[in-house]
This record gives sequence, C-alpha cells and structure tokens, in this order.
Amino acid sequence: MNERRRHARIELPVELTLAHPSIGSAVVAVRDQSDSGLYVWYADAPFRLRSSVTVTVRRGLMDARPTPTIKMIVARVDAQGVGLEFASRSGAHLWHSADIGEDELEVGVDTFRVYQCALIRHPEAGVLVVKDKTRWNLPGCYLLSGQSWDTALRQFLDAALGQDELEFMQTLWTNSDAEIIAPENATLVLVHEYITATDRVELGMGGYDRRRWLASTRALKELSFVAPAIRDVVQAAIGRCFEIEA
Repeated sequence: MNERRRHARIELPVELTLAHPSIGSAVVAVRDQSDSGLYVWYADAPFRLRSSVTVTVRRGLMDARPTPTIKMIVARVDAQGVGLEFASRSGAHLWHSADIGEDELEVGVDTFRVYQCALIRHPEAGVLVVKDKTRWNLPGCYLLSGQSWDTALRQFLDAALGQDELEFMQTLWTNSDAEIIAPENATLVLVHEYITATDRVELGMGGYDRRRWLASTRALKELSFVAPAIRDVVQAAIGRCFEIEA
C-alpha cells in the first residue's frame, strides 16, 4: 500500500453466499467481523440458534483470490441480521488468511463515515468502557445509510454487550476535526449518553474482549484509550455524574 496517500483507506463491504437447507442460498453483506465470527445483514432470518450454515466469499470474475467456503454456527438472530461463530479454529484461520476485504475506498473522498458510540452510565458502577485487544474505547458502531441512529446503536449494544434496557439522556459530543482519530478514520464521531439499570455485561459479537466500569477518574491513568478526546469525554462524565475530581 502506498504510505504517502493523503487520506486513510477503508475496506469495501464483503459479500457472502450464505447457505442453509431452510433458505437454499442467499447473498448477504458482512456488517462487522471479529476473531470469533461475523455479523451479516439478513432481515428476519429463519435460522434456529446453534444451527449450522456455510458461507462462501464472493469475488469478482477477474479476482483470482481464493473463495473459501466455511462452516459457521448461528449464535444470534435479530430483526436485521445474524451473528455467526466460526465452527472450528481451522475455519477461522481460513477466513482470516484469505485476504478478505482488500478492496478500498478513500475516507473523506469516496465516502462519509459516521461513527456513533454510547457513554453508558450506571448509577453505582460508573461509566462503561470496552477494549478490543489493544486500546480502550466507548462501545459503538458505524451508521449505515438509511438507518435510524438510535435503533442502530441500541441493536449493536444489545448484540455486543447484552445491554438492552437503556434510557437515552443526551448527545454529549460531536466532532469532525481531522485530528480526531477515534474510532478508525471516522469522518464524524458522535457520543450519546445512556443510563442503564443493570451493570451486567455479556460480551458478544462486538469484537470486544474486555469491559470495565469506571466510577473514579483515577482509574483512567492506567488505561490506554483509542484517542485523547475519548478519554476526555469519559473523564468529564465521571466527574460530572459521580462528583469525583481527577
């Protein structure tokens, strides 16, 4: 890749052929992926939990890259799509080694990416932050064209964290500054504040491997955040809601 490009690059959506006896086959798009599986757009899918499906990567006629077929397990079904887990380590390895999603667009030139995240606050536990292997962040997702921002974010938080009873409070922060790098190359970043009545968090299809509730700004010193701006938003919320000074 040319390191001298002016703008960051993002991957084009990956298309799959999804096969199961109940549907035959269908072409679906991948919303997101992690080490453990995928989430694909498929409204009102008829699958039962833990049933087996196969996915085959779709390529263009002139694309010589491999088109692996991988067995997967249905881990979650909701109104908009299906969460799939790799059925085996070999399947996961095959997926991640197949150069899937290599085609690119130029951020800010070919596309406008809106990323929205949630500052989830529990009255006693504090503010929820999550980690995706390397850095801490607020949980969130990209907004696709035609989606309701609130519905899209709520569905993601339910699938990724098991947080399905959230009360929206306000939009805390918006930023389109070129210096803001959180999350990955978003053109516009939004932070919405929600209150939850439960501190129970179940990590699901969001790609997060750790989560933590913070009720003191002192704890921020030991965490490496995806960007200073996100840390500042979290710190301000903790100070405002729990009356604890940094």
